[in-house]
Amino acid sequence: MRRHATAALGAEPEVVGVSFWADSALLAATGIPTVLFGPLGEGAHAEVEWVDVESLERCVEIYGAASVELCR
Repeated sequence: MRRHATAALGAEPEVVGVSFWADSALLAATGIPTVLFGPLGEGAHAEVEWVDVESLERCVEIYGAASVELCR
């Protein structure tokens, strides 16, 4: 079994719920497991929206590691 990309980088994923709807719900409704993953921040699509840069940089590392793992 493949290691989770964040575990391979020395971190365990944090699972949280969110209060917004995303089109990933359409996939989930058909039985396809889905995940939303991204940097920490607040105010998505609001007048004041921000992203934590350190978290964004970490996501770039994780996206890269996941891509490498999926393309093996």
